[in-house]
Amino acid sequence: MKHIRKLLALTYESKLGLRDVARLTGISKTTISEYLVRFRRAGISYEESLALSDEGLLNLFEEKKQDENEQYTQVIALFPDYAKRLKRRGMTKQLLWKEYQKQYPTGYRYSQFCHYFGLFLESGEITMRQPHEPGDMAYIDYAGETFSYLSDGEQQQAQIFIAVLGASQLAYVEASASQKQEAFLRSTECWDPHYLFMNLGI
Repeated sequence: MKHIRKLLALTYESKLGLRDVARLTGISKTTISEYLVRFRRAGISYEESLALSDEGLLNLFEEKKQDENEQYTQVIALFPDYAKRLKRRGMTKQLLWKEYQKQYPTGYRYSQFCHYFGLFLESGEITMRQPHEPGDMAYIDYAGETFSYLSDGEQQQAQIFIAVLGASQLAYVEASASQKQEAFLRSTECWDPHYLFMNLGI
């Protein structure tokens, strides 16, 4: 209980952010965020919480936790199917959340839904970290989606070439007629980062 009181004091008295509160308490940012969400939902001020006994403050969080457990049980049962469907072209977390809201109108809001869905996805996937110096590597690929355009009166599908310079927040996007070697080489030549930097004043 002293940890809860400390994180509340650091948040409301010292006006510290999640990162600083996590560093000073040794509690993860995710856990702190969940406690603060429950506290705000309780509908009392920080000053009012100071007058509560440890038992009273604990009951405040436990009551909210019971409601959230039901919501969590409901949403976690949907995640295996949602994870498969998210891989389909055109599917987004926003669309999945809207479907979830139709089934459970009083369920999690979008930010909470994404938080728990993200944790679920991370628990079941193997990812590879690629450390590199800023601007040291370029990441090049074609987007999965294509765009229609007319060429001599005939409808064609444009392939979308994308190049990103790591840690630069800069991207180059180009539409081309195909993904053949000639088109790919032309796109890589056009996106020359040195040329782009000169034109951006970097």
